[in-house]
Amino acid sequence: MKSVCITAAVANPLGRDGKKRWRALPGLATLRRDGFTSLNVHDKNRPGTLQTIPFDLPRSRALFVNVKCPRGATLRAELADAATGKPVPGFAFADSHLLQDDHVRAQVTWKLHNTLPDETVAAAVENVVLRFELQDARGEAKLYSFWFDEK
Repeated sequence: MKSVCITAAVANPLGRDGKKRWRALPGLATLRRDGFTSLNVHDKNRPGTLQTIPFDLPRSRALFVNVKCPRGATLRAELADAATGKPVPGFAFADSHLLQDDHVRAQVTWKLHNTLPDETVAAAVENVVLRFELQDARGEAKLYSFWFDEK
């Protein structure tokens, strides 16, 4: 899904006679879904990490991202106990499948899990945090957004 914007540009060049000439030019711009802002890797030699504030596990258990990971850049995710900071078993960075390429709706999955933990894990953990890790030697990777939804 893209947002479309109709634009107009006004030019004010000088004519041969030195007088100003006004000219309006129409244009068309498109923006990717949630593409108004993004998080990028600052230090190209190390991965960049984003951690959310603590939250309750949502009822919608599938995690999706809007991400751009060109030419070897990767994104992975980790779910951790907010109280201890330790990863929820099976949801660590090491368990996360790497996301590459350009996606406006990519589901984040782990080696043994395609969705977030169920109620049994939610009962054992009061709040969780979500961590994203972007790695990109070129500095072109962008995380635009993430959300929870049904599969």
